[in-house]
Amino acid sequence: MIKNYLILACFLAGTSLVHAHARPKDVKEESSKSPSGNSGSMVEVTVSGTVKAEDGSPLPAVNVIEKGTSSGTATDANGKYVITVTDGNATLIFSFIGYATQQVPVKDRTTIDISLQPDLAMLNEIVVIGYGTQLKKDVTGAISTVKSDEIAKRPLVRLEQALQGTAAGVVVTSQNGQPGQGLRVKIRGANSITGSTEPLYVIDGSIGSGSDVNVSDVESIEVLKDAASAAIYGSRGSNGVVLITTKSGKSGKMKINVESWVQKAMMPKKLDLMNAYDFARSVNNQFSSTGQTPPFSASDLQSRHRLAEGTS
Repeated sequence: MIKNYLILACFLAGTSLVHAHARPKDVKEESSKSPSGNSGSMVEVTVSGTVKAEDGSPLPAVNVIEKGTSSGTATDANGKYVITVTDGNATLIFSFIGYATQQVPVKDRTTIDISLQPDLAMLNEIVVIGYGTQLKKDVTGAISTVKSDEIAKRPLVRLEQALQGTAAGVVVTSQNGQPGQGLRVKIRGANSITGSTEPLYVIDGSIGSGSDVNVSDVESIEVLKDAASAAIYGSRGSNGVVLITTKSGKSGKMKINVESWVQKAMMPKKLDLMNAYDFARSVNNQFSSTGQTPPFSASDLQSRHRLAEGTS
């Protein structure tokens, strides 16, 4: 081939003719073929359908994306979607939080209905952050989570007791020593001298208090400890936010759980205290021993003695 080029160059030397080498025909035809092996332009296909959960209910806001492209859409409130793909050989990707992602080939179909299955491994790693959900690994330093399994291990009476010793950075103390009294919860320490340091309680999206929910009905508790919670709830979340998710019904056979709890408060030992008459006599003896005038007169002692006889 090189020898032929040299001979041709010598032959054309001194003339106005120019030699041009054409590109092989097979290379040109191969480059004009489409990825599917067919020559010509690709035909777009419009695909529609419905996305449902495992129980048959429609799933809204499910992401539907054509694989390998940025073209996508989302299902409406009834779980329906419409998307235009490049050709009949495209693949659709269906994804939704808490459900396993599915890839479905179009295969020249115009209607594709699918049912998404829950991804239990993903559900265990999702926590509530106030305005939605987020993977727990992304917010480990800002959120403490207490699940119902941890709550069931201890005989708890109040919701605040579930946070005691289970959530890092949360301090739970008793207001006083009286039985049945409420507990004081501090997430960021004492932020105010005169104001309240209690966190904001959000129960299934509604503002409430820890005493508004039965501890046996709690599915999970998330404690928002970082300052970002103030961006969601404003100044009310300056002391931290406790998000409470209660248990809800599940599909399947009927299941009844019965729990009983009995509490009895009593004094471990009753002290033998003085009545009013004995107290007055004791004070008079104390004053007399120091040379002072007794504060209670004889008439005062008699009146108190009559009262003591009626109450003894």
